[in-house]
Amino acid sequence: MVGTIDLAQTLLDAAKEVLGTMAGMEVTPACEQDHRTGTEMVLSSITFTGPIEGCLGVICQMASAKAIAGGMLAMEPGQDMDQQEAKDAMGEVANMVMGAVKSRLLALGLDLTVSIPAVVTGQDLEVGLVDGFEQVVLDILIAQDYPARLYILHRQCE
Repeated sequence: MVGTIDLAQTLLDAAKEVLGTMAGMEVTPACEQDHRTGTEMVLSSITFTGPIEGCLGVICQMASAKAIAGGMLAMEPGQDMDQQEAKDAMGEVANMVMGAVKSRLLALGLDLTVSIPAVVTGQDLEVGLVDGFEQVVLDILIAQDYPARLYILHRQCE
């Protein structure tokens, strides 16, 4: 069943919906980018189970996370924000994007159960592929200035 679903397009559509509605920010696909910049990064992820299981995540630089959080909180550009606010916002972004993906998959007959989001920070964060899982990776630009990477790691359940 998963092989007939365009998860990359589903993920992109979900991100456009969430970030457009909640942060007033346009999302566009981008060329593959190297996100390992030696700067502070934010990784927010959320797991899911059902006919398929895996996780969805968003990785971006802290500057991108703060811009997204600022849009969600209707803050003025350049207004001071601490890292905890940005981390909270990115957890909510993962949660809402997963919700939008879930509703699209439910319309196709895949009912998923999702966890609560987890958020970590650090330098040069990456997500590795686990044996038996497939990966969908999508590099995006948010508001034409803020790079981010979306991913879904998944496998079919028996």
